[in-house]
Amino acid sequence: MGRPPLDIGTYGKIRTYELGPKRWEASTRFRDPDGVTRPVRRVDESENKATRKLKRALTERAHTVGDDITAESTFADVGERWLADVQRSRPGSTYDRYRGRLRNKINPAFGSLRLRECKTSRCDAFLRELEKRLAPNTVRTYRTVLSDVFAFAIRFDALTVNPVDGAGRIEGGNTRATKRALTPAERVDLLSRIDADERARERDLPDVMRYMMGTGVRIGEVLGLRWFRVDLDEGVVVHGDNLSRVTGQGLILKEPKTLAGFRVLPLPDFVLMMLRLRYPGQRYDTGPVFSVETGNWRCPNNYVHYIQQARDKAGYPWFTSHVCRHTAATILDEQHLTAREISGYIGHANPSFTQNRYMDQRPQSRAAGDALDRAMRPAR
Repeated sequence: MGRPPLDIGTYGKIRTYELGPKRWEASTRFRDPDGVTRPVRRVDESENKATRKLKRALTERAHTVGDDITAESTFADVGERWLADVQRSRPGSTYDRYRGRLRNKINPAFGSLRLRECKTSRCDAFLRELEKRLAPNTVRTYRTVLSDVFAFAIRFDALTVNPVDGAGRIEGGNTRATKRALTPAERVDLLSRIDADERARERDLPDVMRYMMGTGVRIGEVLGLRWFRVDLDEGVVVHGDNLSRVTGQGLILKEPKTLAGFRVLPLPDFVLMMLRLRYPGQRYDTGPVFSVETGNWRCPNNYVHYIQQARDKAGYPWFTSHVCRHTAATILDEQHLTAREISGYIGHANPSFTQNRYMDQRPQSRAAGDALDRAMRPAR
């Protein structure tokens, strides 16, 4: 009868060998999640150092197994495991944002607790404290991260109930109620003020804002646009890539989250004319359309600050780059395009999301008032 195999995620006896002067090897066998037992070796200048290095490697290797998450695991350990999973599935700005939320405020409050000690009352008290200092929508992102870490633990049967589910609602700041688009008068006034701002012109803000209002694309999409995606003869552009800054990697182009993000957009004449005037020639086709003077990418994070500076100077403190996206959707709605047509143009997979979240429903004309007047006007 053969020797029974190691349990998954465990290792056998550690052996050490002297390879030469100040060169030691520590080795053992580790059973991986696929059930295969493999040799693991580490080398260092002394026997103790080689052994310690090997044990650190074995600990990291064991963390990939998954069944070591239990109710006795600390929140900080599970949070880091969850964060690694986020980095694999949603790299880029989402990962950076979640990592900041987890490490800045959530870990100091929950990191040393065992999972079994994380009760609903503690989660609710944490969120209520955040409400005193942060905007409601920001608190909601903290709630999302906290809930996702516990949901990750539930995947490994370390918990049966997510303690955040029973915490109270975050009131106020509902993005469904705060959507806003520029009115026709505001569009004319804001763009004229941006045109007159010398610093804004140096930063390409007049052209970028007109492009966003004419296409409804996001700030990362417009700054990630390259000339070979633009067909000036046919008057169309292919959008899909999104430019963003990722910690440790710099500026990268990412694919959209859904297939709806890949789309061919017919350009309005005022945008097409602007692009024809900007076109530098065929040898620049792989370069960005809206580049810095050296021809390199513009950083979306910096560009958001440029927009804020220009909008404050123009007297529109509520304006953001996303308002251009709302404005484009609202204009298309006013021109009687269907929600499906509009969602396809601006890159949403769900038409109802476009209708509920992106179309400014404030009345822009007297059509509704005139209709009611015709129905209710007393007969003469």
